[in-house]
Amino acid sequence: MVEIVSLYDKGLSFEGIHRVVFEVDQESFTHQLRSVMDGDDMTNLLIHEKTVPMKIPSAPHEAYERLQTFMTSYLHDHMEATIDYVHGDEEVRRIVANHPRSVGILMPRLNREALFDIIKSGKVLPLKSFSIGHATEKRYYIEARSIV
Repeated sequence: MVEIVSLYDKGLSFEGIHRVVFEVDQESFTHQLRSVMDGDDMTNLLIHEKTVPMKIPSAPHEAYERLQTFMTSYLHDHMEATIDYVHGDEEVRRIVANHPRSVGILMPRLNREALFDIIKSGKVLPLKSFSIGHATEKRYYIEARSIV
């Protein structure tokens, strides 16, 4: 089955895919992450019950690129650490609150108007750079598929 939808349809939402990193020394991880993510825009890190601001590049695809490069290296050097990709700010907050050695990274939305320009420039978007639609909508799609 194939579904064709216009990328410019306003009913189609582009959502950021957040990260939760487990089993980390939160202070050390945050310090290292901030050193590579510096930029002109802001996002938040979630550490247990705290929200910590962090600078990121103003172009969302650059923020994802820097984060993916950092995470690949970090996970290689810290075998105990794991990562999960999460849809929705509140879901990240819930997960982080229940896992004391975790850090949530709220990621920006990729600008849909920039998508084709990024592709034309020859760049490859990093793993889990964006999601089309909300997590709940995907859940309904999967549930409907299993019924059929």
